[in-house]
Amino acid sequence: MATAVQGFGWSDPPASAPTPPSTGGTIIAIDAETQKYVIGNVEQVIAEDSVDFSLLSGATITAQITALTGQSGVLGGTYNVRVGGTIGNADGVVVATISSFQAPYALPPDRNIGVAFARPTGPRIVKLTAVGSDPTTVASIRGYQVAFLPAPVTTAATFVEFSNEGQKYVVGANEQVIEEDTVDFDLLTSPTVVASLAGLTEQTGGASGTYRVRIGGTLGLADGTIVCTLTTMNASYVLPPDEAAGAAFARPVGPQLVKLTANSSTLVDRARIRGFQVIFFSP
Repeated sequence: MATAVQGFGWSDPPASAPTPPSTGGTIIAIDAETQKYVIGNVEQVIAEDSVDFSLLSGATITAQITALTGQSGVLGGTYNVRVGGTIGNADGVVVATISSFQAPYALPPDRNIGVAFARPTGPRIVKLTAVGSDPTTVASIRGYQVAFLPAPVTTAATFVEFSNEGQKYVVGANEQVIEEDTVDFDLLTSPTVVASLAGLTEQTGGASGTYRVRIGGTLGLADGTIVCTLTTMNASYVLPPDEAAGAAFARPVGPQLVKLTANSSTLVDRARIRGFQVIFFSP
Protein backbone atom coordinates (compact mmCIF):
# COMPACT_ATOMS: atom_id res chain seq x y z
CA MET A 1 0.00 0.00 0.00
CA ALA A 2 1.34 3.45 -0.88
CA THR A 3 1.23 6.45 1.39
CA ALA A 4 1.30 10.13 0.40
CA VAL A 5 2.47 12.67 2.95
CA GLN A 6 2.37 16.50 3.28
CA GLY A 7 -0.57 18.80 2.76
CA PHE A 8 -2.21 18.80 -0.61
CA GLY A 9 -3.28 22.19 -1.95
CA TRP A 10 -6.44 21.07 -3.73
CA SER A 11 -7.58 23.88 -5.97
CA ASP A 12 -10.17 24.05 -8.74
CA PRO A 13 -9.55 26.29 -11.74
CA PRO A 14 -11.76 29.38 -11.81
CA ALA A 15 -15.20 28.90 -13.33
CA SER A 16 -14.34 31.34 -16.11
CA ALA A 17 -11.01 32.61 -17.36
CA PRO A 18 -10.13 36.30 -17.14
CA THR A 19 -9.69 38.19 -20.38
CA PRO A 20 -6.18 37.37 -21.59
CA PRO A 21 -3.74 40.22 -22.27
CA SER A 22 -3.28 41.41 -25.82
CA THR A 23 0.31 40.14 -25.78
CA GLY A 24 0.95 36.72 -24.28
CA GLY A 25 3.45 36.25 -21.49
CA THR A 26 6.75 34.46 -21.84
CA ILE A 27 6.65 32.24 -18.74
CA ILE A 28 4.26 30.97 -16.07
CA ALA A 29 5.79 29.26 -13.04
CA ILE A 30 4.58 27.52 -9.88
CA ASP A 31 6.86 26.54 -7.03
CA ALA A 32 6.98 25.13 -3.52
CA GLU A 33 9.75 24.83 -0.95
CA THR A 34 7.98 22.27 1.26
CA GLN A 35 9.11 18.65 1.12
CA LYS A 36 6.52 16.22 -0.23
CA TYR A 37 6.87 12.49 -0.58
CA VAL A 38 5.20 9.17 -1.25
CA ILE A 39 5.96 5.64 -0.12
CA GLY A 40 5.40 2.85 -2.62
CA ASN A 41 4.99 2.19 -6.32
CA VAL A 42 1.51 3.66 -6.82
CA GLU A 43 1.63 7.08 -8.50
CA GLN A 44 -0.03 9.73 -6.32
CA VAL A 45 -0.79 13.44 -6.47
CA ILE A 46 1.40 15.47 -4.11
CA ALA A 47 0.48 18.97 -5.32
CA GLU A 48 -2.29 20.58 -7.36
CA ASP A 49 -2.42 24.12 -8.72
CA SER A 50 -4.36 26.00 -11.35
CA VAL A 51 -2.69 27.71 -14.31
CA ASP A 52 -4.35 30.03 -16.82
CA PHE A 53 -2.69 29.10 -20.10
CA SER A 54 -4.37 32.04 -21.86
CA LEU A 55 -1.61 34.15 -20.33
CA LEU A 56 0.92 32.46 -22.62
CA SER A 57 1.33 33.19 -26.31
CA GLY A 58 1.85 30.73 -29.15
CA ALA A 59 0.12 27.58 -30.27
CA THR A 60 2.58 25.20 -28.59
CA ILE A 61 4.37 25.32 -25.24
CA THR A 62 6.77 23.23 -23.18
CA ALA A 63 6.86 22.40 -19.48
CA GLN A 64 9.96 22.01 -17.40
CA ILE A 65 10.56 21.05 -13.79
CA THR A 66 13.58 21.80 -11.59
CA ALA A 67 13.78 20.26 -8.12
CA LEU A 68 15.74 18.66 -5.33
CA THR A 69 14.87 14.96 -5.09
CA GLY A 70 15.80 12.15 -2.75
CA GLN A 71 14.95 8.45 -2.82
CA SER A 72 15.46 5.64 -0.34
CA GLY A 73 17.36 2.59 -1.55
CA VAL A 74 18.79 2.47 -5.06
CA LEU A 75 15.68 1.97 -7.18
CA GLY A 76 14.71 5.62 -7.62
CA GLY A 77 11.58 7.70 -7.97
CA THR A 78 9.61 9.39 -10.76
CA TYR A 79 7.96 12.81 -10.62
CA ASN A 80 5.44 13.81 -13.30
CA VAL A 81 3.95 17.17 -14.20
CA ARG A 82 0.41 16.53 -15.46
CA VAL A 83 -2.12 18.90 -17.01
CA GLY A 84 -5.85 18.22 -16.73
CA GLY A 85 -7.58 15.14 -15.38
CA THR A 86 -9.67 14.91 -12.22
CA ILE A 87 -8.98 16.42 -8.81
CA GLY A 88 -7.03 14.13 -6.52
CA ASN A 89 -6.20 11.51 -9.14
CA ALA A 90 -2.86 10.84 -10.85
CA ASP A 91 -4.30 11.38 -14.32
CA GLY A 92 -4.12 14.05 -16.99
CA VAL A 93 -1.46 14.47 -19.67
CA VAL A 94 2.19 14.08 -18.60
CA VAL A 95 4.16 17.08 -19.92
CA ALA A 96 7.47 16.78 -17.99
CA THR A 97 9.11 14.00 -15.96
CA ILE A 98 12.06 13.70 -13.59
CA SER A 99 13.38 10.20 -12.95
CA SER A 100 15.94 10.29 -10.16
CA PHE A 101 18.14 7.89 -8.21
CA GLN A 102 19.64 10.46 -5.82
CA ALA A 103 19.79 9.42 -2.18
CA PRO A 104 19.73 11.67 -0.29
CA TYR A 105 19.13 15.18 -1.70
CA ALA A 106 22.12 16.27 -3.75
CA LEU A 107 23.31 19.08 -5.99
CA PRO A 108 23.00 20.13 -8.74
CA PRO A 109 19.19 20.12 -8.81
CA ASP A 110 17.41 17.73 -11.15
CA ARG A 111 15.81 19.18 -14.28
CA ASN A 112 13.66 17.93 -17.13
CA ILE A 113 12.28 19.78 -20.14
CA GLY A 114 9.31 18.06 -21.73
CA VAL A 115 8.38 17.88 -25.39
CA ALA A 116 6.27 20.62 -26.95
CA PHE A 117 2.50 20.24 -26.72
CA ALA A 118 -0.55 22.19 -27.83
CA ARG A 119 -1.21 25.08 -25.46
CA PRO A 120 -4.42 24.45 -23.48
CA THR A 121 -7.05 27.17 -23.52
CA GLY A 122 -7.92 29.02 -20.36
CA PRO A 123 -7.41 27.77 -16.79
CA ARG A 124 -6.45 24.16 -16.21
CA ILE A 125 -5.55 22.03 -13.23
CA VAL A 126 -1.81 21.23 -13.03
CA LYS A 127 -0.55 18.39 -10.85
CA LEU A 128 2.75 17.13 -9.54
CA THR A 129 2.73 13.39 -8.91
CA ALA A 130 5.31 11.02 -7.48
CA VAL A 131 5.88 7.28 -7.44
CA GLY A 132 8.60 5.01 -6.08
CA SER A 133 10.01 2.07 -8.02
CA ASP A 134 8.91 -0.60 -5.52
CA PRO A 135 6.44 -0.93 -2.62
CA THR A 136 8.95 0.31 0.00
CA THR A 137 10.75 3.12 -1.83
CA VAL A 138 10.35 6.64 -0.42
CA ALA A 139 10.33 9.22 -3.23
CA SER A 140 10.64 12.80 -1.95
CA ILE A 141 10.88 16.19 -3.62
CA ARG A 142 11.33 19.75 -2.39
CA GLY A 143 12.24 23.22 -3.60
CA TYR A 144 10.64 22.55 -6.97
CA GLN A 145 9.72 24.93 -9.74
CA VAL A 146 7.46 24.10 -12.68
CA ALA A 147 7.59 26.49 -15.64
CA PHE A 148 5.50 26.69 -18.79
CA LEU A 149 6.90 28.65 -21.74
CA PRO A 150 6.27 29.01 -25.47
CA ALA A 151 7.86 26.50 -27.84
CA PRO A 152 9.96 27.54 -29.57
CA VAL A 153 10.93 30.40 -27.27
CA THR A 154 10.75 33.55 -29.38
CA THR A 155 10.98 36.05 -26.53
CA ALA A 156 13.17 35.51 -23.49
CA ALA A 157 11.62 35.65 -20.05
CA THR A 158 12.36 38.92 -18.27
CA PHE A 159 12.24 37.46 -14.76
CA VAL A 160 11.93 34.28 -12.72
CA GLU A 161 10.77 34.15 -9.12
CA PHE A 162 9.81 32.09 -6.11
CA SER A 163 7.57 33.05 -3.22
CA ASN A 164 6.15 31.76 0.06
CA GLU A 165 3.11 32.92 2.00
CA GLY A 166 4.16 31.07 5.14
CA GLN A 167 5.94 32.61 8.10
CA LYS A 168 9.63 31.82 8.69
CA TYR A 169 11.78 33.00 11.60
CA VAL A 170 15.03 32.59 13.49
CA VAL A 171 16.09 33.47 17.02
CA GLY A 172 19.60 34.76 17.58
CA ALA A 173 22.49 36.27 15.69
CA ASN A 174 23.58 33.14 13.82
CA GLU A 175 22.57 33.29 10.16
CA GLN A 176 20.33 30.35 9.32
CA VAL A 177 18.64 28.98 6.20
CA ILE A 178 14.87 29.49 6.29
CA GLU A 179 14.06 28.62 2.66
CA GLU A 180 15.72 26.59 -0.08
CA ASP A 181 14.44 26.49 -3.65
CA THR A 182 15.69 25.75 -7.14
CA VAL A 183 15.75 28.27 -9.97
CA ASP A 184 16.62 27.55 -13.60
CA PHE A 185 18.59 30.58 -14.76
CA ASP A 186 18.54 29.31 -18.34
CA LEU A 187 15.01 30.75 -18.47
CA LEU A 188 16.74 34.14 -18.64
CA THR A 189 19.09 35.10 -21.45
CA SER A 190 20.63 38.39 -20.36
CA PRO A 191 24.32 38.13 -19.34
CA THR A 192 23.62 39.78 -15.98
CA VAL A 193 20.68 39.62 -13.57
CA VAL A 194 19.51 41.42 -10.44
CA ALA A 195 17.91 39.82 -7.38
CA SER A 196 15.19 41.53 -5.34
CA LEU A 197 13.46 40.53 -2.11
CA ALA A 198 10.12 41.82 -0.82
CA GLY A 199 8.28 40.67 2.29
CA LEU A 200 6.55 41.48 5.57
CA THR A 201 9.04 41.47 8.46
CA GLU A 202 8.90 41.71 12.24
CA GLN A 203 11.72 41.87 14.81
CA THR A 204 11.49 41.68 18.60
CA GLY A 205 13.27 43.64 21.34
CA GLY A 206 14.22 46.59 19.19
CA ALA A 207 16.63 44.40 17.26
CA SER A 208 17.16 44.49 13.52
CA GLY A 209 16.68 41.51 11.24
CA THR A 210 18.77 40.73 8.19
CA TYR A 211 17.51 38.58 5.32
CA ARG A 212 19.84 37.45 2.54
CA VAL A 213 19.27 35.81 -0.82
CA ARG A 214 22.12 33.41 -1.59
CA ILE A 215 22.90 31.31 -4.67
CA GLY A 216 24.73 28.00 -4.53
CA GLY A 217 26.63 26.64 -1.58
CA THR A 218 25.78 23.55 0.46
CA LEU A 219 22.32 22.20 1.23
CA GLY A 220 21.17 23.38 4.66
CA LEU A 221 24.06 25.79 5.29
CA ALA A 222 24.02 29.59 5.22
CA ASP A 223 26.63 29.80 2.48
CA GLY A 224 26.70 30.57 -1.23
CA THR A 225 26.99 33.94 -2.94
CA ILE A 226 24.94 36.80 -1.46
CA VAL A 227 23.01 38.59 -4.21
CA CYS A 228 20.49 40.62 -2.18
CA THR A 229 20.28 41.80 1.46
CA LEU A 230 17.31 43.28 3.32
CA THR A 231 17.75 44.72 6.85
CA THR A 232 14.75 46.04 8.81
CA MET A 233 13.77 47.04 12.36
CA ASN A 234 9.97 46.69 12.25
CA ALA A 235 8.57 45.88 15.70
CA SER A 236 5.44 44.47 14.02
CA TYR A 237 4.28 43.66 10.51
CA VAL A 238 3.63 46.94 8.70
CA LEU A 239 2.76 48.16 5.23
CA PRO A 240 4.10 48.73 2.69
CA PRO A 241 6.17 45.55 2.59
CA ASP A 242 9.93 45.85 2.97
CA GLU A 243 11.98 45.48 -0.18
CA ALA A 244 15.56 45.52 -1.39
CA ALA A 245 17.47 44.86 -4.59
CA GLY A 246 21.06 43.80 -5.01
CA ALA A 247 23.70 44.74 -7.54
CA ALA A 248 23.75 43.13 -10.98
CA PHE A 249 25.76 39.91 -11.20
CA ALA A 250 26.70 37.44 -13.90
CA ARG A 251 23.79 35.13 -14.72
CA PRO A 252 24.42 31.59 -13.44
CA VAL A 253 24.02 28.70 -15.86
CA GLY A 254 21.22 26.16 -15.53
CA PRO A 255 19.37 25.10 -12.37
CA GLN A 256 20.84 26.43 -9.14
CA LEU A 257 20.15 26.17 -5.42
CA VAL A 258 18.74 29.45 -4.08
CA LYS A 259 18.42 30.18 -0.35
CA LEU A 260 16.83 32.75 1.89
CA THR A 261 18.63 33.18 5.22
CA ALA A 262 17.90 35.26 8.30
CA ASN A 263 19.48 36.41 11.54
CA SER A 264 18.78 38.88 14.33
CA SER A 265 21.22 41.55 15.47
CA THR A 266 21.13 40.11 19.03
CA LEU A 267 21.56 36.68 20.59
CA VAL A 268 18.04 36.49 22.01
CA ASP A 269 15.67 38.31 19.65
CA ARG A 270 13.59 37.02 16.77
CA ALA A 271 13.69 37.97 13.09
CA ARG A 272 10.58 36.91 11.20
CA ILE A 273 9.43 37.21 7.57
CA ARG A 274 6.29 36.13 5.72
CA GLY A 275 4.59 36.62 2.37
CA PHE A 276 7.95 37.05 0.69
CA GLN A 277 8.91 37.04 -2.97
CA VAL A 278 12.37 36.70 -4.52
CA ILE A 279 12.69 37.83 -8.14
CA PHE A 280 15.61 37.48 -10.52
CA PHE A 281 15.29 39.88 -13.45
CA SER A 282 17.20 41.33 -16.35
CA PRO A 283 18.57 44.80 -15.51
